[in-house]
Amino acid sequence: MLSKTDHMGVILQPGIKLPPIRRKVYMRDQRAHRKRDLYIALAKENWDDVIQETDVDEAVGRLENTILGHLDSCMPLKTVRMSSRDPGWMTPLVRSMIPAKSRISLSNQDRLKVMNKRISEAIFGNRRDFIASIGTRDWWKKSDKTSQRRKPVISLSLGHYELNALNDYFGDLCTDHAYIKPTPLEISEDQEVPEISERQVLNSLMRIKKTATGSDGIPYTIWKDHAELFFPVITRIWNLSLRTYAWPVSWKKSDLNPSPKVDLPKGISDFRGINVTPVIARCFEKAVLGTQARETFNEHSGTSQFAYIEGGSCTNALLTIQHTVNQYLDIPECKAVRLFAMDFSKAFDSVKHDLLSHKLKQLPLNPYIVNWYLSFLEDRQQRVIRNGFIGKWKSVNKGTTQGSVSGPHLFNVFLSDLEIHLDNKSVLVKYADDTTIISPVIGDNDNSIALINQFSQWSRSNGMCSNPSKCKEIIFRKKGCTIEFPMVSGIPQTKELTILGSYNAKKEINQVQSEERDKSPS
Repeated sequence: MLSKTDHMGVILQPGIKLPPIRRKVYMRDQRAHRKRDLYIALAKENWDDVIQETDVDEAVGRLENTILGHLDSCMPLKTVRMSSRDPGWMTPLVRSMIPAKSRISLSNQDRLKVMNKRISEAIFGNRRDFIASIGTRDWWKKSDKTSQRRKPVISLSLGHYELNALNDYFGDLCTDHAYIKPTPLEISEDQEVPEISERQVLNSLMRIKKTATGSDGIPYTIWKDHAELFFPVITRIWNLSLRTYAWPVSWKKSDLNPSPKVDLPKGISDFRGINVTPVIARCFEKAVLGTQARETFNEHSGTSQFAYIEGGSCTNALLTIQHTVNQYLDIPECKAVRLFAMDFSKAFDSVKHDLLSHKLKQLPLNPYIVNWYLSFLEDRQQRVIRNGFIGKWKSVNKGTTQGSVSGPHLFNVFLSDLEIHLDNKSVLVKYADDTTIISPVIGDNDNSIALINQFSQWSRSNGMCSNPSKCKEIIFRKKGCTIEFPMVSGIPQTKELTILGSYNAKKEINQVQSEERDKSPS
């Protein structure tokens, strides 16, 4: 460390220079006059053919083709080459402005000043945002990679061959070869048809936050900046979809961005696919969730679930685990508490639609909404996109579309009947697919085998795969307890256990016990 001043520094010995990874980035020309031309073109457009359409796929197709036509005319795509060696503040916008500046004549000083100012402001903002977004862990991670301070093992590089393999892998992962098509609910004639008002649609469009563009190629700014032009058309399409409980085919398509599950992935199984659906589809999901389904989902997710529900959080889940363990340890007859962190393999991608359909139909939801969600799940398509690679479309019929708005809530519905009780008390804590079982050893009674068997039985009945080798057990013993507990179902035991990515169970619970002992009279 350098310490001659009040500033701290780190000296790193550079390693072998890594080859750069170059990629093409496509961006729209978003200069002010281009945006103005687009607004005028959209404002002059007659949307009657979309509004009067009775088929939701035809309506969405005409809407998208019209928007993309005006986009290509008023804000054409530009190609920018980026490199992994680019500094953090180098964005596609800055990269595109640098050659534009070099084309300006030296005699045109006024224009040069304007361009220099734009570039400086963009770089300044990018530097500020880059520093604000990176934490200590990310800084060291990037430093280690740049300097090769820690020699990495051979990791999987993502060339076209590997990306093709990932495209096939993700497609197979979400394919149910014994697929049973869910049957929609029969709807009586007097059943109320759900609707979303124009005001709700306008608010939804105006509140869209910066987000990735989906397979339709329409960026979020188009919907947000032109909300007052689009809301009558979108209201018609959304309500047509609800009334016919049919999801537009175009909105069922997802671009997959492979994300590594470990720091140094060695194979395709070390990646997960995050779905990027069209922006307007995510907006639609949020509107329906907020007006038609959220309250029901919250009430029927089960008492042990802490993810994707109102008032639920990772912190509450961790506090519940800690509180339950300490409650049992306070019982005089309790000798130890066995805590099992269970692992579902590919949980979100393993949900069978026929089983989910059965559970969804048990909820007190409007039948139109139930059938609408079944249509959301049916006949979806996905493809891998990365660094200029575009995979072939793969049809999928399993899973809850990780990365969508509805997916996590549908996954909660699927897990809602997974409950484990001991003496009428819940000993299960769920945070999405992270599941923890708490088994006290009171006297000579150790119910660990029975509790794990309950979990395994539910997993088998619901087509979920639980990998015992990836599950972990940690034992909290009372002072003086030296009993050696046998492994349960091959689940390995460990002295320290990290739960939900950040909570060291052994350290935290031991600290609480130590504080309680210090408070008690000697």
